[in-house]
Amino acid sequence: MQFWRTYNDKVYTVADTDVLGFPSDDPSFIPDEYLDAGNFIIMRTCFGVGDWGIISAMPRKLKEEYPTCKVWVPSPELLRKMFGKLEKNWSSWDDPFQVVHTIFKNNPYVDGFIDSFDGDVYNDHYRIYDINNPNVPLLEQILHFWQIEDVSDIEPELYWTDDEKTLGDAIINEHVSGEFGTLLISNRYEGEGQDLIQSKIDEFNLPMFYWLKDPNVKFKFNKALDMRHIDTRIQLYIKSRARFNVGNQSGMNDTISNYAPTYTVPRGLLGSNLIRGQYYMIDEIEEILSTLPDKWEVKTTTSKNWKRGLYNFCITHNIKSVLEIGTSLGHTTNFIANFIDRVTTIEYDKTRVEKAKELSSNHNNIEFICKDSYKGDWGVLYHDLTIIDCIHEYDYVKQDINNAILLGTKYIAFDDYGLFPEIKKAVDEYIKAGQLKLITKIGYPKGTHFYMSKSSNTTPDKILMDSEGIICQVL
Repeated sequence: MQFWRTYNDKVYTVADTDVLGFPSDDPSFIPDEYLDAGNFIIMRTCFGVGDWGIISAMPRKLKEEYPTCKVWVPSPELLRKMFGKLEKNWSSWDDPFQVVHTIFKNNPYVDGFIDSFDGDVYNDHYRIYDINNPNVPLLEQILHFWQIEDVSDIEPELYWTDDEKTLGDAIINEHVSGEFGTLLISNRYEGEGQDLIQSKIDEFNLPMFYWLKDPNVKFKFNKALDMRHIDTRIQLYIKSRARFNVGNQSGMNDTISNYAPTYTVPRGLLGSNLIRGQYYMIDEIEEILSTLPDKWEVKTTTSKNWKRGLYNFCITHNIKSVLEIGTSLGHTTNFIANFIDRVTTIEYDKTRVEKAKELSSNHNNIEFICKDSYKGDWGVLYHDLTIIDCIHEYDYVKQDINNAILLGTKYIAFDDYGLFPEIKKAVDEYIKAGQLKLITKIGYPKGTHFYMSKSSNTTPDKILMDSEGIICQVL
């Protein structure tokens, strides 16, 4: 990642770094002369509701520490001028730079929105971190840089106008007559913690105001009102009046967690996105996945979404043993060893086998076989399910399928089915011939864009022509 300096309305790259900010054992602080001037600008380099929301208490904290200061927030026009090239990173919002108004509108500690500035503005990259404790709220790290020792009472805060409260109350009273909850399943939801979310809905058993990325998402609840077409600040006010809020990790729930009990299934490690007043519901499988890379980061692994689908299939179909053809670096091997009794994995590359063994050194239910799976018999016993993720060429895929059928395996799981035409062609032929039967699709759906990241060795730009993966029954 890059450490950015914001100076005279422009953004400059200072250095590439693994961690943003300054370590607590060798800190740097905001200059005294900047504090003495008392003319402060709050600047972020990320622009979603949660990005601004988690530092929304900063204007108040600055005025409590420096009572005579002025606190300014960048206008949408200034943000677009400085960061316009990054706008697509927040495509969930029609105009992500307007989000700054969503968070700071009517805030009594903000003196105004500015369109320009001279000199340095100390953005959110200027922070002090503890290398031994990554789970420190971002605002706490920023305030330490600003020479503020009291980092209590920094939960997100919003200030609604009287008109907004009147409108929000009217909507609430129109659709419920007592307590209610809210459910938020955001655009980033990939199925994590579904049972945990449903259990919380069942526990409270209240009518729900809701926002779902997909109207067909599989949650059972008493519907009060779909909030998809309600103004964002009014949505936030309604959520502040709820008996509880629940959903996957999102900026909307993060921002409101100071006002009503909020239960969240996090996306991997929290790090500086931690909010101390929020209730995090940790799914065991998601905790395991948080330690493994995604396909967006490493092209030789299966995606986390594919792994979730495989897990759900194995649990519902009582799979006890799995054979994997194509160990690679062992990420999938490591994952399935957490819930499968017996795992066997075959890989030709000795270096990869050693890396996979090291990754799964805490598991004793994995047999690693280093051999060329295309020369002779696989030399393994029966397994309930076989994962085929080796050479992605038509003849090799057919040979893998034939070997799996000879093994007597009940099910075969395929990765990259919708990504590589030759895999799809081979599998479809066996389905058409009646030798395989499609049971379920797993991973990302048709149309998903797998992109190339310049900073990592990821899958090149491709659009899924069908589901990322499928699982078939051997007939």
